[in-house]
Amino acid sequence: MRAGFSYRSLLFTIFFFSATTTEAKYDPRLNWQTLTTEHFYIHYHDGQENLAQKYAVLAEKKYPAMIKKLGHEPYFRTHLVVSDIYDDPNGMTSLEPWNRVELFAAKPLPDSPLGRYNDWDDLLFTHEYTHVLNLDQIRGLPAISRYVVGRYYFPNEWQPAWLIEGSAVFEESADGFGRLNSNVVDMYFRTAVEADSLKSINRSSNFIRDWPTGHVPYFYGGKFIEWLKKKYPDKNIHDIYAENADNVWPFLNNTNARDVFGAAFTDLWEEWQRDLTKEQKARIEEIKKNGVTELTRLTQADFYQTFPRFDATGKTLWYLNENNYSRPTLNRLRILGKKGPQKGVELNSPAFLALHGDQPYVLDAEVFRSFSLHKDIFNTSSGEQLTEKMRALSFDFTPKGEIVAITQSAGEQTLALYDTKGTLIRKYLGATTLQLSYARVSPDGRLIVFCALRIGDASTHLYLFDSTSGELQQLTDGRAVDLHPAFTAGGDKIVFSSDRTGVFNIYELTLSTGNLARLTNVTGGVFYPDVSRDGNSVAVAEFTDQGYRIALFDRAKPVLENQTLTFRKAAATELNVAHTPTAKKTAESYSIFPSILPSAWSPSVYFYSTEPYLSSVGGSIFGTDALQRDFYGIGYSRGIESGNNYFGSYFETQRFYPDFYIAPYLSAGPSCSSVCYAGGSAGMYLPYLKYYRRHAGYANTYFDYEPGYQYTDFAGDIGYSFSNTQYFSRSISPENGRSLGVSATYRRIGFGTSPYSYGGNFSNMQFSYSEYLPGIFRNNVILARAYVAQSINLGDGNYGFGDTSRYAVFFGGYRVRGYGSGNYGTGLTVVTLEYRFPIYQPDWGFFRVPVFFRDFYGKIFADAGQSYSSWPDIGRTKTSAGAEIGLSSIFGFRYWWSARVGYARGFNEGGEHQIYFAVLGYTGLLTAKYSPHTEYR
Repeated sequence: MRAGFSYRSLLFTIFFFSATTTEAKYDPRLNWQTLTTEHFYIHYHDGQENLAQKYAVLAEKKYPAMIKKLGHEPYFRTHLVVSDIYDDPNGMTSLEPWNRVELFAAKPLPDSPLGRYNDWDDLLFTHEYTHVLNLDQIRGLPAISRYVVGRYYFPNEWQPAWLIEGSAVFEESADGFGRLNSNVVDMYFRTAVEADSLKSINRSSNFIRDWPTGHVPYFYGGKFIEWLKKKYPDKNIHDIYAENADNVWPFLNNTNARDVFGAAFTDLWEEWQRDLTKEQKARIEEIKKNGVTELTRLTQADFYQTFPRFDATGKTLWYLNENNYSRPTLNRLRILGKKGPQKGVELNSPAFLALHGDQPYVLDAEVFRSFSLHKDIFNTSSGEQLTEKMRALSFDFTPKGEIVAITQSAGEQTLALYDTKGTLIRKYLGATTLQLSYARVSPDGRLIVFCALRIGDASTHLYLFDSTSGELQQLTDGRAVDLHPAFTAGGDKIVFSSDRTGVFNIYELTLSTGNLARLTNVTGGVFYPDVSRDGNSVAVAEFTDQGYRIALFDRAKPVLENQTLTFRKAAATELNVAHTPTAKKTAESYSIFPSILPSAWSPSVYFYSTEPYLSSVGGSIFGTDALQRDFYGIGYSRGIESGNNYFGSYFETQRFYPDFYIAPYLSAGPSCSSVCYAGGSAGMYLPYLKYYRRHAGYANTYFDYEPGYQYTDFAGDIGYSFSNTQYFSRSISPENGRSLGVSATYRRIGFGTSPYSYGGNFSNMQFSYSEYLPGIFRNNVILARAYVAQSINLGDGNYGFGDTSRYAVFFGGYRVRGYGSGNYGTGLTVVTLEYRFPIYQPDWGFFRVPVFFRDFYGKIFADAGQSYSSWPDIGRTKTSAGAEIGLSSIFGFRYWWSARVGYARGFNEGGEHQIYFAVLGYTGLLTAKYSPHTEYR
């Protein structure tokens, strides 16, 4: 879950608006309704009424205690958007233009750090609304901004990530559930202490890319705040937000800590980690007293290596591998071979693996109708998608090839039998609001074992369903989390992972006797067991301080402990628990009001020293509705000397498919007697998206009229773009794919007296193609790019695609660097070859000075091309080469910025030595001629 997404960057001015098109978030076919309560608007789409009704009661019930504890009450209602467009659990909070929280219906699985919950909807709302109450605060001198420009500045958005996310994790865990009460989260800290790899406050203040990556601010912030509460029981972490809300400089974090706790955060963090280390080391020593199970490690830890599966021979393991620097893959490992893992099929976002006839099938994500992201079953050999919008959580095959799957929809789960195309044959259980997970089928196809989370104590138990008789048995009980069950080859025993000792180990349950035997004793954790056909080996995913790795252990080794379980016959109705709102509120059709109303305005001042007549002052307002489907901006400025008035506006709607926009403008004033000029643009955008493939078509028109000059300008263009490039958190460039763009423009200009205009009609066409190939090392990229542009029926005057400005080397990337102005023509061809590489990726920063360094990167390039007025002439080709280094960083824990400097040398007539640089979007260029020859055109 993330907070603080700002529309400021998206809606800063109407001028930026008119140059930006975003893809629609929701399928236009969805119908939306709104429930209005005293403090909330709850917006929901088809199928989410019961969940929305629940939130209407839940939010108001929690509201009084939360605003009292967190010390802030929002002035306006908060918009809650309840949606079921993604299959992964999450929530999002934004403050602009109005407080808005999006709550997804999907629930977390029990092996997730979020998996320990009593009521997921309660936990999710608590976490996200904590963000609203903390980040919305503004007091003292900064509060003047609310009366001057509106909801524009939020001091607490600039707090370190561990504080923002840790506060919300602390609140979600206050009822005894949540991340701070999870043995999964405890495992992360235990392994970090054992490996001496705890994260500093400097690194936890941002989102780092080392394991456990995005979890760091949540885990470390939550645990640190929990420790602060124990050390200072009469203090409140949320007082930090009140202290910071009146700071003009928002980075006085240690000063705020001294005011509230009497000590700096940096000192308290070190004290907390000393206590944490002492506690976890004692726990590790206690575990080791009973002897640690010897595991045969088959792979190196690499983030997520999960779901090991034996083939029929027991000599090959399949497993899923997912990290943060390449695409997820299905890997194959020959246990007795000398070769290491072999990477197989590249995947999108895999969530489960099952074998049928030794053929691997995966549960993977795919975009549905260009909007929703759902998980379906894929044949890894053919790449065929077997199901569509099945939304499975886990699946397995019967001997007949039918599919047993747990699916989800609207926050409810179902266990059912499907044919090979995902068509429902028979529903076994559900729909239920209880979390069902990890279904496996016995070798004879009769029994199905699965997990179910029990409301009340957040424990997860194993259940056994007989598909022939319909009988349901509860196999395990207690407060443990039992998960990842798998049958042995004979079908008489089940192995699974459980935290019965506080640490996740592997257990074996005999179905005929109820005997439960613990097979492992580890200091980290072991998950996803699978037993070889001969019963001798168990494959697991072992948790380490660097992620998971695949390992084996000998099943014949002595059992560590035994106990006998008593199975309980259960009724299916125990698990068929549905949403039952206590009181139904009346819903109304969704309206964009009042969320579309502006909440702030942005002033603008423009001074031109060379042309003071153009200097002006003004401002703009902007907004979007709660569903982020309609966007608008309205701007006004007045000339300081001219007295002319300029009005501009922009409106985009994504409630249809395709998206449409319109942007009219008008200038009038005394210098023109009436209207100086008027015009506008309009267009449409049609995206077609798959997980790693993005197609988009667009069409735009433009009209401009200057009555004083009797000048008119009309243009229309159409285009298409495609990209399947990939970008990972360790990338410094798009990778492993290609992009294509093609466009055509027709322009008709009416001749007038304007000094910069000419009469005539002309057209132009542009084509670009880029190929991103793997370099020598990881995340190195070879870019090969070609760009061709040609104008047709050119009217009077100069029109060129060439290097018409020294500064053009920076924009578009379609220039021959190393050359200045003077290269004009009606056509342009440029070929570029670049080698891009990371130099150092430290993820290193400071807490006292909020600067965080992410990537130092380099680039070596060569360009070749020419501009021309008839046909290309290879003899006139200009070439150049150069290099560039850059730095990407984060300032203030949230503002991304970059700096780069480069050198280019042109080798032909007109070539220059160029040193260029760019910082925070500002671009500069220094040049020196080296060629004595006159530039030619």
